[in-house]
Amino acid sequence: MATIWWCKTAKQYAVDLWRKGAKKRFYLGKNRRAAEKRRADILQELQAQEPEPVSPALSLEDLSESFLQYAHDNKAESTYEFYRHLLSAFVRAHRGWAVADVTPVELEAFKRKLLAESLSPTTVNHHLNVVQIMFNWAVKFGYMKAHELNRVEKLKKPRGRIRFLSEEEEVKLLGASGPLFRDMLVLLLNTGLRTSELAELTWEDVDLDHGVLTVRRSKTERTAHNYRPRRIPLTSEALAILARQPRRAGHVFVNDDGLPFNRGTLRLRFNRVRRRAGVEDVTLHTLRHTFASRLSMNGENLQTVAALLGHTNTRTTEIYSHLADEHLRRAMERLERKHGGETDRVAVAQPRPPPRQKARRLADARATRLPARTDLQRSLVVVTKAV
Repeated sequence: MATIWWCKTAKQYAVDLWRKGAKKRFYLGKNRRAAEKRRADILQELQAQEPEPVSPALSLEDLSESFLQYAHDNKAESTYEFYRHLLSAFVRAHRGWAVADVTPVELEAFKRKLLAESLSPTTVNHHLNVVQIMFNWAVKFGYMKAHELNRVEKLKKPRGRIRFLSEEEEVKLLGASGPLFRDMLVLLLNTGLRTSELAELTWEDVDLDHGVLTVRRSKTERTAHNYRPRRIPLTSEALAILARQPRRAGHVFVNDDGLPFNRGTLRLRFNRVRRRAGVEDVTLHTLRHTFASRLSMNGENLQTVAALLGHTNTRTTEIYSHLADEHLRRAMERLERKHGGETDRVAVAQPRPPPRQKARRLADARATRLPARTDLQRSLVVVTKAV
């Protein structure tokens, strides 16, 4: 049975039904329960007419068009563009196909074709994911009864290192940037914003009095109808950057023509800066990794890092967890190199005093010394000095 869905454009529930090989959309009102009843009435009316399947065989182009319309109405613009870009390649490769003709064997052949084009395993998996998402949606909304495309396995991706900026690389990038773009880069390093969140930042999202920045259209913290804001406390450096920007209605950062930046423009500008600075293998998203990595290496727990990044759970944030352990290990190695190993301490150790003399010294020390530090306090001292 076709499932009702919320049409963002019409601001009411809708259902798509197929009659005589063509899709017809019915709008059902804003009340969910009334919309369910209205859909049942429509189906009953259609079934009372001449026998005809509600969802006959449809072409891949028609399914793609309906799915992208749904994504446009219910997903973020960036998600819609991502789906549209990847699905266009799949539809071009299967132009004129019916949906029923797309089998796991055909999707596996499409995967081999993408690999032959020297695409990375991550990119190939993105293509497969979007196709499977579309077919899952088709089952959910009644365009087809079932499919088996989820049997196609994804490619295994080698787990690479997390790329984040060193202090030297940060200095080079900032030195190669103009004043406005330098402010934008420093703000990214101090807040962990996504590129799209920086481009969409408006003065309504900035509270200079309380030193808080609000992300109202977070990528992962949204539903079909509303967005849950994410609040980020501002560092003194980030606060100073925002305070010196000219106050105007609309976006915080605009180009020379007074128009807001988009993600593509910011990426192009960053690539020019990166090449000028001689820093390789970095993107704007690397600044977000740098923000999260520095938090983790300074001992912040995963829940805090996830909240600041806008992750709905800590599973995504766990990629930074090993950095804290590695940072502490290097701190302990530096401590050992500074004070020497056990062999050196044994070599310079003083001869043991006689038992009675040792007992008197211990008694005098207990009477005068401060309370001993706990193991936790000693660890914090070492970590603080290392950081």
